[in-house]
Amino acid sequence: MSIRKPAKKLYYSLRQAAEMTAMSMHTLKSWEEDFPMLKPTRNRAGNRQYSHKEMDLLFVIKDKLLREKWPKEDVRDYLQKARSEIKADAEMRLRRHLGEIRMELQEILKILDD
Repeated sequence: MSIRKPAKKLYYSLRQAAEMTAMSMHTLKSWEEDFPMLKPTRNRAGNRQYSHKEMDLLFVIKDKLLREKWPKEDVRDYLQKARSEIKADAEMRLRRHLGEIRMELQEILKILDD
């Protein structure tokens, strides 16, 4: 039996975006009103489809609002002024997560070798 890697998704549904960010669907919808640069596309049925860009924005918004306790106005200004920084911030977060995963995999391999 082999482990198959899931295909890379182009878009995520509102429910998937909420699960990935650990936020409620209601909160994500309200963020669309608070942050005009967050504009998920809609499919033919009218359902939201979040691209990778929108997912990065969601994580940055969550980080600034909840972890760093910024006011919404400051987050909105930051998003409007620092688009390149947002991409770099998301890349750094991804690198950090990948590093953590690498360490966990090494620990698992060590346990399996023993």
